[in-house]
Amino acid sequence: MMRYLLLLSFLIPITVCSQNKMGKSRQELTDELLQFVKNGQSSKVEFDKKNDRLVMTSRDSSGQNFRYEYGFDDKTGACIIEMTSSSCETCVRNLLNGLLAVPSYQWKKLNESQYVSRFEDYLLIEWQQTGNEFSFTLIKTAWTRELYNMMKEN
Repeated sequence: MMRYLLLLSFLIPITVCSQNKMGKSRQELTDELLQFVKNGQSSKVEFDKKNDRLVMTSRDSSGQNFRYEYGFDDKTGACIIEMTSSSCETCVRNLLNGLLAVPSYQWKKLNESQYVSRFEDYLLIEWQQTGNEFSFTLIKTAWTRELYNMMKEN
């Protein structure tokens, strides 16, 4: 029974993060996150006007707090940045590993903290630890083929 509860606690945050928000408008994403909160999750959604980001905080069934930040392109208004953070390193690494396991992205590890998708997806992941806070950021880039090849070669 405990095994199922632990698995469920990892699945709840997965439903709100990691690449399924890319390309959505600020309004679409706000509506989706508010619906998530309305469905009884222990979450709060706010718009950070200072940083022009949409922020959602959530607590999973084991009591771990998660913070999701979504950044938007100034010209198109589409979501191009998703950051997931928590003080639970294992929780964040599990979410990151779930994203890295998606075969269609063909992730390649560049170094200890960065991964790049296949060229056509234009995605970059950056892992970060700041004190006892762990996070990864998924970024939709606009790289050229030349820049992409240079990154992969290093």
